[in-house]
Amino acid sequence: MSAECFLAAFESEGSSESIGSALQVVVHFWAPWCEPCAFLDTVLETVASDAPSLTIVRVEAEEAPEVSAKHEIVMVPTFLFVEDGKVVDKLEGAVTAELSSRAMKLVAGKGSSGVNGQATPAAPAPARQAPAPSTSSARASDARLKELTNQRHVMLFMKGTPDAPRCGFSSKVVSALRGLGADFGSFDILSDPGVRQGLKEYSQWPTFPQLYVGGELLGGCDIVLEMAAEGELAQEVCMPQTVSRAGLRRLKALLDEETQQGPAHLFVTDPAATVAEPDRVVVVNVSEDQDLKGVV
Repeated sequence: MSAECFLAAFESEGSSESIGSALQVVVHFWAPWCEPCAFLDTVLETVASDAPSLTIVRVEAEEAPEVSAKHEIVMVPTFLFVEDGKVVDKLEGAVTAELSSRAMKLVAGKGSSGVNGQATPAAPAPARQAPAPSTSSARASDARLKELTNQRHVMLFMKGTPDAPRCGFSSKVVSALRGLGADFGSFDILSDPGVRQGLKEYSQWPTFPQLYVGGELLGGCDIVLEMAAEGELAQEVCMPQTVSRAGLRRLKALLDEETQQGPAHLFVTDPAATVAEPDRVVVVNVSEDQDLKGVV
C-alpha cells in the first residue's frame, strides 16, 4: 500500500479509527533527517519478506500533519500496527529488536499489545508495576510551566536539542535563532510528557516548537520564520536580557550624582569613543563596570 493510498483511506468519511483495508499493516512515520529511519525500513522489509500478509506503509510525518496530529505522532520514528483496519499497537523510537518482535506478533495475530493505538513501552513491564499517575501529576503544573518559560529571556520548547533536533520544524527555528546570534535556552518536550501536554493548554498552542520571549509565547515555526523573513525576529530575540537589581541601582546612582552638574550623559562600552562637545558629558566605561553590563 502506498502512502498516498494510506492517506486517502485515512481522510475518507467514517475512517476515524481505520487505516487502510489491508489485513495487517505497519505504518512507519519517518523523516528524511532521521538517520535510524532508513535502517528500520530494512528491518521491516526483512519481516515482510517472510510474511506475505504484512504491508509496510511509510508516511513522512511532517508532510502529513493532520494524520500525525490525529495519532499523536510526536517523534520519529514511530510505528503504528494495524489489524483489520484498526490501530492495535504503537511503538515510539528506534528500538530494532522490539520493532521486529511486534511486527512478527502482528503477523501471528497477537499484535494487540496496545490499547486503542496508544504507545506501549519498548521494554517489558516489571513484575511489580508502580501505580498509574494521578491526573494532577500527568500534566505539569502552571507554576512549573511559568518557571520553565521564564528560565531564559528566550526559551525554545522543541523536539530534541539545538545540536540534535528530532523534528524538522524545530531544526528550522534553531537555525533562524542561531542565524541572528540569539542567546536562547531550550527544553526537549519529548523528555517530559507532562510538560509537552501542559504547554499545549498553558499557551493554547497545540503544536511544537513553541518560542517564548520574556515568558510570553511568540509563536510556532511558521510565525518565527515569517518574522525572520521580514526582519522582525531580531527585535524580539536579540533584546538585552533582564537587568539585574545591582545594575539598576548602579545606573540610578550615577545618574542621580551627575544630574546636579549638567544635563548631558553618555554611557559607552568603548572607552575610546568620542563625541561632540555637549554641555556636559559623563563617560562610563561599561566594560569595566560589572554591575552595568547588560544595563546600557
